[in-house]
Amino acid sequence: MKNNWNNILPYLRQSPITVESFQTQIRDFNEPEYDITGIIIDHGSDTFKIGFDNQDTPKSLIKPVIGRNKKLEQDMRSNFMYLEPYIGKEAFNFQKEKNLELCFPFEKGEVQDFDNLEKIYHSIFYKELKIVPEEHPVLLSLPIQIPATHREKICQIMFETFNVPAIYFACQQLLSLISSGKTSGLVVDLGNDLISVVPIHNFSIDFNNSFSQNDFSGSHLTDYLFKMIVDSHHLDSFSKKDAQNIKENFAYVAFDFEEETQLPQDFIQKEIELTDKSKIKIGKERFLCSEPLFDPKMVDKNQIGIHKKIWEMIQKFDIDQQDFYLQNIILTGGSSLFPRIEDRLWKELAKLSLKTNISLTKSKNPIIDSWIGGSLISSREGFQNFWISKEEYDESGPSIHIRKVF
Repeated sequence: MKNNWNNILPYLRQSPITVESFQTQIRDFNEPEYDITGIIIDHGSDTFKIGFDNQDTPKSLIKPVIGRNKKLEQDMRSNFMYLEPYIGKEAFNFQKEKNLELCFPFEKGEVQDFDNLEKIYHSIFYKELKIVPEEHPVLLSLPIQIPATHREKICQIMFETFNVPAIYFACQQLLSLISSGKTSGLVVDLGNDLISVVPIHNFSIDFNNSFSQNDFSGSHLTDYLFKMIVDSHHLDSFSKKDAQNIKENFAYVAFDFEEETQLPQDFIQKEIELTDKSKIKIGKERFLCSEPLFDPKMVDKNQIGIHKKIWEMIQKFDIDQQDFYLQNIILTGGSSLFPRIEDRLWKELAKLSLKTNISLTKSKNPIIDSWIGGSLISSREGFQNFWISKEEYDESGPSIHIRKVF
């Protein structure tokens, strides 16, 4: 499938690309501009990043979760009353007190519940951003593998429920590349619910050779760490939140796994305070929890490691392209934050490829870089040519998203 970035390529190929030159060149592609700010909604299973395209960073990061007390809702409906659901952090905060059932409408890179997703959008527009959606175009950043039928339904919700003036669907991995200042590269996205490897050349995504999986990702590393600590410390009060905190702040990738396992426990041990204020000491768990990225069998996944997935994909290209992608690997997603992950990946890829001219770049802002990429393109003069307008939607219906996507 060709993406509509091909239409803008002549305006981007005039000189070497940087973030600054990208902004300058796309301004030359003049069309009548919106004199109002656009909204960027970057969809993730762990957080939605939301904000205005005239800002450098998102205004808010919200948890895409809905909490409802269904029995109380039913009782109120019988009295012609309506109970608003709890959304985001409120759903977690009041889960026990209000006996809430939690719903996660966006998981594993797909929409699980459109009705509840619509409620999250409503909260984004009216509560978080405090705007009237009819007055703002919306750029929707989505994972590469989201089904076309899901985009179509989101398109329908945006135009028919919120009456927005225009929308644009963009691929998260492409936006991450744009935020890095590159036009081409191999984007390795190590997300909470998805791992994706996406080759991109001159802003054009190679969909046929892209890889994405949702049965092993960052959340499995958290689960693995949780089980290790519970089993070794026999803790009743240890929570997934504690495991997530340890993974984000104390875990790392071993450059040489066998050597790391031989280190004295005292050398790598850390004392950590848990949410209940108790303290524990952890050692080898700090690097064991990240090792399944390279050996998924450690968490009972019959798959190959991320280094082998990357090399498998690169081998699909001719020799010149192989060298190019080996020299232009961009790491993003939450798991790219592990210290030393780029060094370990370099070593493993050098073993597989028998080459040393390999370059891996970690995103400076892997949690929000796709949002930043969306802001960069949405706010540029001339980009309005690529929006799906309300008029186009009214003429063609939800299927318009097929002609204007990514």
